[in-house]
Amino acid sequence: MTKLDYFEDWEDWEEKFIKAFDDGEKFSESVLSGLIEDEVDEIRHGARRWSETVTTIIKAKDRYFSIDWENGLTENQESYFGSQPVEVEKKEKVVTKTVVTWVEKESGK
Repeated sequence: MTKLDYFEDWEDWEEKFIKAFDDGEKFSESVLSGLIEDEVDEIRHGARRWSETVTTIIKAKDRYFSIDWENGLTENQESYFGSQPVEVEKKEKVVTKTVVTWVEKESGK
């Protein structure tokens, strides 16, 4: 298993990424930071003092991949890519939500 440090160029990156992923290659932080630029979805899991955990979903060809990373929140905190991409699939569900509000009661006068 090798580590893919960069793509020679980003043209046809989807084919290159899928081949490397299917071959079990590991991706460097520089490649991962480039991949998240083509996000399909982004889930922010809440900020802490110095960073926030982010899950970015990318699409390569007809496949979806999740990349978890830490977004640095100050000029002194670098973003950190400690996880490798995981293939995911989209699932949708319908959620019914009841919202309670309180309003001033009208007088009967």
